[in-house]
Amino acid sequence: VRVRFAVGYDADLDRVSDVTAKAIERTEGVLPDTADVVVRSLWDDARGHQAAGILVEGRYRIPDVRKRTKVRSQVLKNLHVDLREAGTPPPAPHVVIDGGAIDD
Repeated sequence: VRVRFAVGYDADLDRVSDVTAKAIERTEGVLPDTADVVVRSLWDDARGHQAAGILVEGRYRIPDVRKRTKVRSQVLKNLHVDLREAGTPPPAPHVVIDGGAIDD
């Protein structure tokens, strides 16, 4: 199973990997010692420019694929809490400028 999320460019990626692995491993339904964390991208492939943050992916195994959504939801909740407690900066908001005129 995979979960993807973004962190800010100021994030300590070693710390993010450690926090992510621990959040995954402590989730009920995840097989022990299966957590793996990789940096997916600094580039927004869909738009062809730098992304608003660093895309990270946590990978893990579960014994029952029918519980994938429930387990993934709990992993994401654990990640949210643990990354906030670790002071991990969120990605910058994505701003789109269309070049149109601004009316007062």
